[in-house]
Amino acid sequence: MVNQESHRQSAFAGHTLHAIVRSEPFARHIETWAASRQVTNASVKRAQTIADFAAPLPAARPLMVLLELGDATPDAILEVERMQQRLDAQSVLVVALSNVQTADMRRLMRAGVSDIVSPSADADEVEMTLDALARSLGVTGGEVATASGQIFAVLKSAGGIGGSLIAANLARELVHRQAGRVALIDLDIQFGSLDIALDLEPRINLTDAIRASDRLDATMLKSMMTRHKSGFDVLANGKSIAPVDVVTETFVERLSSLLKTSYDFAIFDMPMVWSSWFYAAAQHSSALLPIIEPSVKSADGTRRIVQGLGDLGISRPRLIPIANRADRTPDVKRRLQRIADILETPVELIVREDTKTAAVAADLGECARDVSSAAPLTLDIEAIAARLSGPQTAAGAVRETLPKFRFFGRNS
Repeated sequence: MVNQESHRQSAFAGHTLHAIVRSEPFARHIETWAASRQVTNASVKRAQTIADFAAPLPAARPLMVLLELGDATPDAILEVERMQQRLDAQSVLVVALSNVQTADMRRLMRAGVSDIVSPSADADEVEMTLDALARSLGVTGGEVATASGQIFAVLKSAGGIGGSLIAANLARELVHRQAGRVALIDLDIQFGSLDIALDLEPRINLTDAIRASDRLDATMLKSMMTRHKSGFDVLANGKSIAPVDVVTETFVERLSSLLKTSYDFAIFDMPMVWSSWFYAAAQHSSALLPIIEPSVKSADGTRRIVQGLGDLGISRPRLIPIANRADRTPDVKRRLQRIADILETPVELIVREDTKTAAVAADLGECARDVSSAAPLTLDIEAIAARLSGPQTAAGAVRETLPKFRFFGRNS
């Protein structure tokens, strides 16, 4: 078996890193990363004035340039733009700036900056940023970045079914299990509200990513993410309603490929309204997670999902239904069996009704675990995360590897 750390180090051996920084802690983070990744040529220089950032660049390629300029003053923004103009197609630029306004961030991204980080970023964040930056340049020795991450698409069988709640908490539980790097993507372009549910204030959102789709790469995608305090990244929706078809199949294809390369797990929170790009999202997903409940409305929505997937030519074995609020009715077994018959797939994953935890979490902008680690909602989604992050979760294989859950109300 190939040692993953050695493989990751050797992948960056042919790169050149040129960093000009102001602070000692940030310089140490960069030097530590360069040493651990065996970067062939690494220079980290301390800048005293803005003029120091105009120093000559190394001739070696591929070249990674990192500038730490402090506050995002007009002079600092202008210096970044000048540096970007000096770089060629084999070079990428990351800047560390404080107090960056949304307009400045968009200006820098339009100029071609690959990523923007905070000068106060810790060692782990600097490491993740530089790893993604190096991958975007490609690696030496004929190696290529592997798209080994998995995507789970959350489908909603009815409005108010709790799909977004489950999507957000599933991301939280994957992080809790230390399953790897996790991303949560709000693809509900019209009514998505994951930013509100998670008490986030994103500076960049899905609409910005769509606008930049022609040059979207791993580092740019990461710069558009908002980090939840628990450790997963969120690409939130915009504040205004946009046409569903503003999302394109090409964008979803590109986004999915980047997520598989940059993250171990990504979760799509899908809209109720389907569009032409839905096929691309479903095809890139390791599994589709229809959120159902024991109700007539959900059964009808499930039937529509099955019909829609059939029209798209998507195979049913990739369906892993999750029954939310599954214990709310006395005849839950019969109702869930009816939905299982529609799906032609057993309903094995159960989330009990836990109104109290869900309400408190919504009021606080928290995930269930951060309200109560012992709550039914937390425990049930933790169990789902455990199954989905198991050793065999490739497309088409998840269904066969999941143990059967007892329906609530079934006799032992």
